[in-house]
Amino acid sequence: MNPAIKIVAHRARGFQHPENSLPAIIAAYKSSVDEVEIDVRRCSDHTWVVHHSPFLPGFAPPFKLIKNTDSTTAQGKQLVLLAEVLELSKSQLGDKRLRIEFKDSFFSGKLLEEIARSELSEKVVVTAWSLPLLRQVHEQFPRLQLCLSLVEGFSIKIWNQDISFLDSICIVPTLSRMLPIEQFRLRNLSPDLYVVSHSTEWGRRLLTASWCSGVFTKDPMSLLHLRDSGLDQSSLADPSV
Repeated sequence: MNPAIKIVAHRARGFQHPENSLPAIIAAYKSSVDEVEIDVRRCSDHTWVVHHSPFLPGFAPPFKLIKNTDSTTAQGKQLVLLAEVLELSKSQLGDKRLRIEFKDSFFSGKLLEEIARSELSEKVVVTAWSLPLLRQVHEQFPRLQLCLSLVEGFSIKIWNQDISFLDSICIVPTLSRMLPIEQFRLRNLSPDLYVVSHSTEWGRRLLTASWCSGVFTKDPMSLLHLRDSGLDQSSLADPSV
């Protein structure tokens, strides 16, 4: 593996444990990955839990939104508290970084202040889809590292805006085709670039794709892997196209 490429455990996956679970996070911390990414959502009592979907786990209706659920109920569904992960990270994160993606359209100032004042301030990367929201966070907590997630079909145009305050950008291509990265004019951007790939093999192919040539200008070039996807490789577009 190229030493300039960082491997991130997306949703702490790839370790034979449910994604975003405490066992998965612990296993990721003990692994050889460079960074660990988790998703968080806020409960009705303003407590943050680690989960990707806006709904509580379960496949039978009625489906209940996490934002309308108290944290005690969420914990009963085996969701871990973000506070638990942060406390665990103080002793087990080591030299890795923890990327926390806030899935809701707001942050907790108290929580961010606690992170900014803790020993994790240089190891935590706060991630969100909203550039204005991240800019507000930067103004209030300039020490925090920030990442903007860009998703095809949902992301705003960024090339005419100041993004120099960002630590990194994460691009999420669709499964149908590769995101035309040239449209984002990333050659002159200062933040590190991450790309979510849907398998390790697909990620390797991304590195040899023609559109990578000349796009990445800042070292280290970073690649974000979804390490354990069961997706059929034939369903993925050829990134060299």
